[in-house]
Amino acid sequence: MFLAAGVAHAASPCVTSSDELQSALQNATNQPSPHTIRIVASATPYQLGPGNNFVYLPNYTKIIGGYAPGCGSQVEDASSTVIDLGGYHIGLFNNDNDNTSRLEIDSLTFRNGSDFYAGMGYQGVFSDEIGYVIIHDTRFTNFVDYQGNAPVSLSTVKGTLQLVNVQFDHLNQSSGDPCAVHVYASNDTTFTANFVTADLSKGKDFCFDASDQSGTFDVRVDNSIIWGSDNAGPDVATIRGVDRSLNGHPLNLSTHYDISHAFIGYGTAAAPVAQLSSDPHWMNPGAGDYRLADPGSPAANSGSASAGLGIPYYDIDRAVRTVGSHPDRGAHESPFDDSSVLVVKSTADDGLDTLRAAVTNANLYGGTHTIVFQLGGCPSVIYLASPLPAITSAITVDGYTQAGSKPNDSEDVFDASLCVLVKPATAATSAFRVASNTNGGGNASLTLRGVGLGGFGQNVILLGGANHVIVGNQFGGIANGVDLGNSSLGDITVGVDADSFVIGSFGAANRNLIGGSTSGNGISIQSGVASDTDHCQVVNNWIGFAPDGNTALPNAFGINLSGSGCAVVGNTIVGNSIHQLWINGGHDNVVQQNVIDYTIGVNGLPNSGAGILVAGDHNTIGGSATAVAPGELLSNVVGKMTGGGIVVASGVGNSVRGNSVTNNGPNFNGSGMDIDLGNDGPTANGNSASGPNNLQHFAVIDQLLYVDYPPVGDFNLPAALAGHLDAAPGTYRVDLYFSYDCSAATGRGHAQSYMRDFAVTVPAGSTTVAFSLPITLPVAKSFNGLSLTATSVANGTSEVGTCYAIGSGVNDAIFKSGIGYGSEY
Repeated sequence: MFLAAGVAHAASPCVTSSDELQSALQNATNQPSPHTIRIVASATPYQLGPGNNFVYLPNYTKIIGGYAPGCGSQVEDASSTVIDLGGYHIGLFNNDNDNTSRLEIDSLTFRNGSDFYAGMGYQGVFSDEIGYVIIHDTRFTNFVDYQGNAPVSLSTVKGTLQLVNVQFDHLNQSSGDPCAVHVYASNDTTFTANFVTADLSKGKDFCFDASDQSGTFDVRVDNSIIWGSDNAGPDVATIRGVDRSLNGHPLNLSTHYDISHAFIGYGTAAAPVAQLSSDPHWMNPGAGDYRLADPGSPAANSGSASAGLGIPYYDIDRAVRTVGSHPDRGAHESPFDDSSVLVVKSTADDGLDTLRAAVTNANLYGGTHTIVFQLGGCPSVIYLASPLPAITSAITVDGYTQAGSKPNDSEDVFDASLCVLVKPATAATSAFRVASNTNGGGNASLTLRGVGLGGFGQNVILLGGANHVIVGNQFGGIANGVDLGNSSLGDITVGVDADSFVIGSFGAANRNLIGGSTSGNGISIQSGVASDTDHCQVVNNWIGFAPDGNTALPNAFGINLSGSGCAVVGNTIVGNSIHQLWINGGHDNVVQQNVIDYTIGVNGLPNSGAGILVAGDHNTIGGSATAVAPGELLSNVVGKMTGGGIVVASGVGNSVRGNSVTNNGPNFNGSGMDIDLGNDGPTANGNSASGPNNLQHFAVIDQLLYVDYPPVGDFNLPAALAGHLDAAPGTYRVDLYFSYDCSAATGRGHAQSYMRDFAVTVPAGSTTVAFSLPITLPVAKSFNGLSLTATSVANGTSEVGTCYAIGSGVNDAIFKSGIGYGSEY
């Protein structure tokens, strides 16, 4: 029956209850002008029952849900406003031939009805009224057929029927009719559907019926999913053409970027464009959840921006389209983003446009992705309540894309402007983490640049993958006025499966500032890393001090190198509280061009422990055991340590050549050994050969000869040096060092200034060899000193030998005549 006529009024009601909704529909039957029924969003469904069967709408009528209280604003979301029909059917129609009739439905869910019918327009004897039905952001669920009709029926005359972001599900057609959704057309009619999801189970179809009269029925379906969650077969749950009136009314179908089985039945279908016929991978259709379950869904990121009605800004759930390179097919847009460039627009920990979402999507799609930032300002702090997802794909995180950022360009301070800062909201264990190869990280890589990090247990963990690049970041300290906080375990940790990585690189912009790991390591390369110097590099970082270049920001250990085959080159490592560089069991590492010699702050805060502590085999500190003239280009500068300069605590074959090492000891007074085997102070030649570098003997200077005894302060003076080496048979490289004084505490020289090297060979059957050679002294003062080391190819470098004071040299007539000391080795 029809709703009884009510009192006509033009005001648009603001519906807040079931009774008000029933009254609003009743009053709509008497409206003389366009009319809107606004329904306030509610967690409680609106109920319509008996007596609401048919609603006659004489004028342009809108029925819109999702309003806020007071109906001042509206949110497009189908789930926010539910109309429960209580098992009854509802019909919204117009049959007045005096006007163009139009019905719009938006942001509603209709459920639990015997059927739903909406029909606009009127077919008369003398004229036809044009009808329009427009349905956006609406769901029809749990309907059954009424007297053999389809559960949902839509009809227009000589007009337009349009669906955008519409979902049909759980439509039970029990009769023999093949149609779960039935669209009728009279005379010239156009139907367009864009981003529709239709779950048509039990073998039912989405039908288009060229109903009556003449003209053409044009149907276009774009970006839609018409499928059956029961997967009943290839010839069901599809698009069907119907001509029940048998009048030959033309029906023309075109489909673009849909998921459906092939068109069947009456009518002409153009070749489908980009049609797919495969399961869309809905989340949980049985429970009414038709979001996409995984990024492998054929519907994800496979729609078209150009098809049909274009792309609505939101989906049926008010999720923003488009996420990814293309919109998803169907009414629901997933968070799966397959774009190669992922934009972080929110500092929130979770949700759309966040760093977490970007990492998640990069992992889901694999391949190569760049994460860029468009945050609100500089600095912008992202607080993480839990670790980001472990990285399993190739990801570049580029903080310098944030407006206001700039890389460091100074050699004296770290003056980078880091606008993207990442800190823990709670006790999160890590920020960026690459999974181990066994956990999906085998194809992963992380490039991290322009980000400030601090406060995590471990800020960056590289457990697997390859080709990692960590450059231009700050760990700990103050960045753009924000205290990043201290990490408890480490700033950067590299695990066994990380195949190749670069931490820092040459150029001021690529330098990392690494500090604040007060109980752990600035950089830790774990023992399972077995690499080579092309694939394991720690280069040009500042480790242990603050951006001002003059304040300590200590780690417990600057670098803890337990891995093997790595290059540690060009770093400045100062101010750390235990040791600056610890080769902790690693072998075949190369340590060159580092500065570990710096007094922090005006109070002379010392660098604690050893500058370089070695416990491992065949490591190269400065020049190699076999190279001729290691030279300054390879040397490390080590000094101002509370302990020794370069300490070989254990292991053999460790080469320590050509470095500048001095002023070590508790008060920087030179009482600490510059090169120490065993970390126990001076070890005399002749001791047992069991120990670090097999306690390699140092070479001894026996005499220094001049043409004339030099006046104090003379420069570039020729002299001749005579000495000997007591060692096992073999060839050794002997390095000569000059220092401004000798160590009164140890009796040894300092490896302050490398002068030259030469080779000596202990012949077979002997245990000693004497040598002599001409040298040129850079300056001659009586308290200046010379000392020697010796390096065996197999067993490594000795301690710095006994110091020979330049003032102890003597004039020599033979040297003056140029005889006796003319050969060099």
